[in-house]
Amino acid sequence: MKKLLAMLLVLAMISCLFVACANNDSETDAPTTAPTDESKTNESTDNSDATEPDDNNGDVKIAMITDYGDITDQSFNQTTYEACQKFAGNHLKHNLEVSGEELLVAKEKAEESNRLKTAFLANMSHEIRTPLNAIVGFSSVLVSDDSSPAEKEQYCDIIQKNSDLLLHLINDILDISRMESGRIKFVWEECDVVELCQTALSTVEYGRKTSALFLFETPVPSLVVKTDAQRLKQVLINLLSNAAKFTPSGSIKLTVAIDKQHQQLELSVSDTGCGIPPDKSEKVFERFEKLNEYSQGTGLGLAISRLIIENLGGKIWVDKDYTEGARFVFTHPLTKKE
Repeated sequence: MKKLLAMLLVLAMISCLFVACANNDSETDAPTTAPTDESKTNESTDNSDATEPDDNNGDVKIAMITDYGDITDQSFNQTTYEACQKFAGNHLKHNLEVSGEELLVAKEKAEESNRLKTAFLANMSHEIRTPLNAIVGFSSVLVSDDSSPAEKEQYCDIIQKNSDLLLHLINDILDISRMESGRIKFVWEECDVVELCQTALSTVEYGRKTSALFLFETPVPSLVVKTDAQRLKQVLINLLSNAAKFTPSGSIKLTVAIDKQHQQLELSVSDTGCGIPPDKSEKVFERFEKLNEYSQGTGLGLAISRLIIENLGGKIWVDKDYTEGARFVFTHPLTKKE
């Protein structure tokens, strides 16, 4: 672009010189009085900067130095045209290549987004239909007169569980959609992590679905950090509930550790259940991903937990070195990063 501006400036200067030469020629053709020696000297001095006399025929040629070398008026227009044409061609080619790459990336993103949307709707429809079928089916059986009071009580229990599952699924879908769109706000406040862990343990233990023993290990009796208490509690309950689901017996341990070197908390939930295959350690954090398709659950808990932990400034992963079952580890900063 700088070269193009420079060439346009040169063209303007050349045009001015051509006009000046044309005026001089017209004045020469008109009858004038003979100039004096002094005027000849001045005129010669004034014209020496712009023109050079040709030794052969006395014609005047314009000589200028540009980025393309020493050019004369006969070759200047052709040289300038070719240079401008080459520059414009290269510039247009570069713009087309960049635009093509950007369009390709946008196309791939749109296709990937469409695939994810289709998969999300298919999984969501399946997960919603499962508890709904149980609710509708057992409700129909419940109103009939063919069931005993004990059977009706059992049917009511099944309906209640599937209603809770459906409500939990809808809440999870709303949560993950708000988090991915950035519409959810985290409420930062000072919170005692040790007390929060004890509350989460009591909540899961109260709705006990296992005979496993719940354990809690902490190096300090109290530890206050700035966090979103409700969201951190949600992560702990998700991890503890998953552990209880796949650990019918044995133990489930929640551990709190302080990493002073990196100024962060390290919390882990370990169990003695069936464990997670190493090749599934990343896949379990994807939406609607379930290691056991027949197990009850939405398949969104770990995906939501990862989003929450990342928004709180930490990381979450599966400990592949733990071989006695499954062990989930996540970190949380000791101080909020501004």
